[in-house]
Amino acid sequence: MTNLRKVYDECMTDMVKAIKSFPLENRHAYAAWLRDIYEYAEHSTRILAQTASNIPTKYNNISNRFIRHAAEETGHEKLVEKDLKALGFDVQQMEATTESKFFYQSLYYWLSKHANPLGIMGWILALEGAAVNAAPWAYSIVKEVHGKKAGYFLKVHGEEDPSHLEDAFKTIEKLDQADVDLVIKSLKQYSIQYVKILESIKSSTIHGVNNQAA
Repeated sequence: MTNLRKVYDECMTDMVKAIKSFPLENRHAYAAWLRDIYEYAEHSTRILAQTASNIPTKYNNISNRFIRHAAEETGHEKLVEKDLKALGFDVQQMEATTESKFFYQSLYYWLSKHANPLGIMGWILALEGAAVNAAPWAYSIVKEVHGKKAGYFLKVHGEEDPSHLEDAFKTIEKLDQADVDLVIKSLKQYSIQYVKILESIKSSTIHGVNNQAA
């Protein structure tokens, strides 16, 4: 577990740096980020539930953890939709970035017969960790610039995810070393991909290429 914690800390350093350099004050940039969040939030409960059903029976306690997590994430895409509406955007009229599509579509790979569903734990660590380390800060910026009605998703995840993160680490402690090594690899993968999502939005915003209809 020592190596996992070390890798996690390194990944969080990169993710938090990317989030804190993201132009949250820019309405279009923030809306584009929310649209990308919506892209995977809409699928998260299904992915978590399918993961639970695919985990080997020797990990029944972990399977149950995924079931609980799926229930906790239910409806969170609606929070994103409300935030976008407060900003003056319609999620149905917006297009997610290619990077975010890669981000969530790759999750279904872990549910295929060719892969280990426990790889999804790396995705969970990346997102829960980013929420714990950056969501409260991001919400403070959004609340000040765009109003609290545009920051429900950030507020909820900044408050709830600390317990989720510790639960995730406790879950991984029960895994065989080979599975822990897999989680480490996927954690690196998803933290890198998340940074790429933010970089893509920043680049398109700077060059005046916005994917929002507002």
